[in-house]
Order: sequence, then C-alpha cells, then structure tokens
Amino acid sequence: MSPHQKKQIEKELKTARKAGFEVKEVHNGHVWGYVICCTCGGRETVNCTPRSADDAAKRIARFVRSHKH
Repeated sequence: MSPHQKKQIEKELKTARKAGFEVKEVHNGHVWGYVICCTCGGRETVNCTPRSADDAAKRIARFVRSHKH
C-alpha cells in the first residue's frame, strides 16, 4: 500500500489503521481510497488531491472518532 501524498492525511490514515479501521486504496479518478469502519460498514472517501489537506485530515479524524464502537 502506497502512502498518501499529503502528510496530514497519511498521519490520520495511520491513526485509523491503529484504531482498527480498514484503509482501502483504490485510485479511481479523484478517489485515493476509503476508510472503512469494520463494525458498521460506514466509509469515508479519501481524495487524491483535496482542496485542503488539513480539512480532509480533520474529516478522517472526525469519522474515526464518531465510529469508535
């Protein structure tokens, strides 16, 4: 699995993996991949080139916090 090109996003993806979430890399258009909750199946899209890497990282962190079951 290749790391995300934006360091802020890669940091949050590592945090998600450590918390037990699946990080699936797909590279389909603008989509880099998904963060998937193994418990409920919810998922958050991770873009290749987001407008704001900081906002995208915060969105991933918020998803992980809200899906800790």
